[in-house]
Amino acid sequence: MFGGSGSIESGSTTVLNTTFKSTSIRLDPRGGYFFADKLAAGLTLAYDFQKSNVGSSFSEPSQSLGIGPFVRYYFLPTEKRVNILAEVNGAYSRVFDADAGALQYGFLGGIALFLNSTVALELLPGYRAYNTYGDVKSKKNSFVMNIGLQIHLERDRDKN
Repeated sequence: MFGGSGSIESGSTTVLNTTFKSTSIRLDPRGGYFFADKLAAGLTLAYDFQKSNVGSSFSEPSQSLGIGPFVRYYFLPTEKRVNILAEVNGAYSRVFDADAGALQYGFLGGIALFLNSTVALELLPGYRAYNTYGDVKSKKNSFVMNIGLQIHLERDRDKN
């Protein structure tokens, strides 16, 4: 399978005991393989653009680029046009314009609507957490709304 998703995240970031409201836009191209029936794993690239504010003051926007694994499971039989899935993912990211990196993990769950036998449109709400280290130490917890498009190569619709 290959494809990608985009998400908007809303949450809070804590830096030096100060909590900021933050909003992020994220793009996640990915590629994976079905290792077992309905169970896929692979790698995701993660580009993140974040802007934070405390009160009426805004911080400088930050950007990061990362890579990490994902594992997802589809709960319904493969011949179903609508399927329910859950995903766990993680990534190591490098923050641009700072000597900082971030470890992140997330949990998503939602639906995949198959437009035909191989292409699925996905709507996956979830949770994502970041821990940044280096010059900038911060923690971020976010609610995520992921919208994606996945292409499932050689999808066998007759298996249960």
